[in-house]
Amino acid sequence: MKYLHDTPESKAERAENPSSGACGICGRPWVYVRTHDISIGEGMGCFAQCEECWHTADDKDIIESNSNLYDDWIEQGISLEEIGFTKKHLKLCVIHALYERHCNQLIKRL
Repeated sequence: MKYLHDTPESKAERAENPSSGACGICGRPWVYVRTHDISIGEGMGCFAQCEECWHTADDKDIIESNSNLYDDWIEQGISLEEIGFTKKHLKLCVIHALYERHCNQLIKRL
């Protein structure tokens, strides 16, 4: 997995927890941070970023981290296209989630 804003601290945390996945943005393992799930269909979700990064990262990093997650699934031999789940579908789900995030931020300012 590619980590967009990796730090020496997050590298050390991953070394201590090699079986744990990690946030695709900050690189911190899931044992230290809470995942932010993005709905990708009925009862299905994925997470490529932690809650903190979801609220602080820019849209480009969020989209890229989810795209990287999809690429990792393909590299691991996980075939999603046969069930109609393409990279484009994931990006549309992420963009929808980002739209909701921006709307919620605007509402809070009112």
